[in-house]
Amino acid sequence: MRKLMDFFERFTAGEFGYDALKESVIRFNEAVYTNPDMENFAEIFSTLAAIMPYITVSLMLLFIFFGKKILPVIKFATSFIVGFGFGVYLVAPLLNDAIGTVPSWVSGLVIAILASVLYRLIYIVFFALAAFFGVYTASFSLFSALGLELTSVKVASLIVIGIIGVVIAFLFRKYVEMLATSLLGAFVMVKQIDASLFSLDYEISLGSAFSLELTVIIATLIAIIGFWVQFRTRRRY
Repeated sequence: MRKLMDFFERFTAGEFGYDALKESVIRFNEAVYTNPDMENFAEIFSTLAAIMPYITVSLMLLFIFFGKKILPVIKFATSFIVGFGFGVYLVAPLLNDAIGTVPSWVSGLVIAILASVLYRLIYIVFFALAAFFGVYTASFSLFSALGLELTSVKVASLIVIGIIGVVIAFLFRKYVEMLATSLLGAFVMVKQIDASLFSLDYEISLGSAFSLELTVIIATLIAIIGFWVQFRTRRRY
């Protein structure tokens, strides 16, 4: 956790391109709001920017308290959107089709439909990989915190621990999904509220009103409540 906090502190201090990102957002908004030719777009952009925090918080509340119930819809929609983007931005250029042309959109649609049909298989693969790397990373961090030297035997042990973690995650997949959706929804919601309290000009938020420690504490408490609600209503799944 300390390493994670150090990363975010260095990120907000200007490392890893944070200043460049903030500057590019400010310049983009200056161009949109000061260019007469983009007046209509600026109005739409301003409206979306104004309502997006409310939409985000509402969706994250659904994730926190009903994440397991709406997960099939999320899996299907995510597979379709990612498949479409993969087809348009990766497959189309390989076929010498420019992005934005009809062939690129067709290839994106075909892959999106294929991904939607296979979304259950895609999700199972993603779930297994996420479980493995999650357990592997946590075990590696524990080894590092204990000051243990990384050898080939320890790497093999980490891989075995990761595989065991995957098996356990599948055995208790329902509860893992409840916990994951509660945590994801809580952290995204708290960060959105945090960003809304610390806004730059043109309604773009890249700052922070909460400290990282406070964000973690609030999000964790909300996630615990969300997990408890999902756990109590698990018989309805």
